[in-house]
Amino acid sequence: MAEKTAPEETVASLRARVKHLEAALDREREVNRSTRTHDSGNRTTRSRDFHSDIGEGSRRVADSATSVNRRARDGASRLVRGSKLAAFEGLRAFSDSITSFADSVISRNEGSDRNVRDLLTDLPGDIAAGFADAFDDFIDIPSRSADRFGRSYREGSDTSASKHSNGDEESPATHSVHESVEVETGAKS
Repeated sequence: MAEKTAPEETVASLRARVKHLEAALDREREVNRSTRTHDSGNRTTRSRDFHSDIGEGSRRVADSATSVNRRARDGASRLVRGSKLAAFEGLRAFSDSITSFADSVISRNEGSDRNVRDLLTDLPGDIAAGFADAFDDFIDIPSRSADRFGRSYREGSDTSASKHSNGDEESPATHSVHESVEVETGAKS
């Protein structure tokens, strides 16, 4: 039989590697299927058995990257939500100041005990006084918007990492890391 050439040896080693990776993928799929149907106590044991051939360092890096990714998505989501609600709070504050202006002018210029000529003469002063009051409310728009942003951004930041997963499947090892982080942060509080 003829000796294998270098490209044939490379192809053979790549095929062996593909078979090894496919077997590992099949084992992981089986673990995921069985962990969905069993309680978390069994999940930890299977996770240790399955991940024993993967390096501990690689697993920690992957878990850390997953955690950072989840926190980044969570922060970005809270940032977008906070900025949208802050914009609506600004709109609300603006409409409140306009309503205040209109109500002030109307209430200052009403009066059944005064004649129309006096009401008409007082109208520019009533408008100016109403505008001054509304401008005072108008100045509060940025601080009201900033306060709304702060409250909205902090809402949801106290929930656990597993509630932020949005249905993402996570490996049992990642799940156990998240549980340990939650326990550590709960102990610090």
